[in-house]
Amino acid sequence: METLTAIPAPRVIPAKRELVRARAAGGGGHLRSLLHDPTFWLVCYLAALATVAFWPTPVDRDAKGLIDATTEAASWLSYARIEFSANIVMFMPLGFLLMKIRGGAPLTVVAIACCASLTMEIVQGAFFEARTQSVMDVVAHTLGASLGVQIALLVDVVLRRRTLSPLV
Repeated sequence: METLTAIPAPRVIPAKRELVRARAAGGGGHLRSLLHDPTFWLVCYLAALATVAFWPTPVDRDAKGLIDATTEAASWLSYARIEFSANIVMFMPLGFLLMKIRGGAPLTVVAIACCASLTMEIVQGAFFEARTQSVMDVVAHTLGASLGVQIALLVDVVLRRRTLSPLV
């Protein structure tokens, strides 16, 4: 007589079990948490910033035609204004992300950004002949980081209000 045996349940490794639970709960697991991690974005940003800052030639060299067309179309817009504005925008993520990581230390964040900018300008002047260092770049970078700090503080206020307000 033939006996029926139960098919054993597949064994699940503990780490895999948690991944299965996260997926079943609608979560993306590790990737989702990584995408919400300001430290991950800071590392990505710093890699991009270092590439721009330490490129051996001016990064806007190939954009001369576009910049000339822009300044001709808008007489109030000069190369110096475009460059200053670009440097502000370039450092806004640094202020924002450092605030998200460090919490309530806005002056420390701005000081870190200012020191980072000074370091970049010194390295450019010392090692890259085609690059020029500028005090105005440090001013623009510091202003950009300050704006990033302000945006981070504003986002925190808005999110706090959303979580504290009653559902209507």
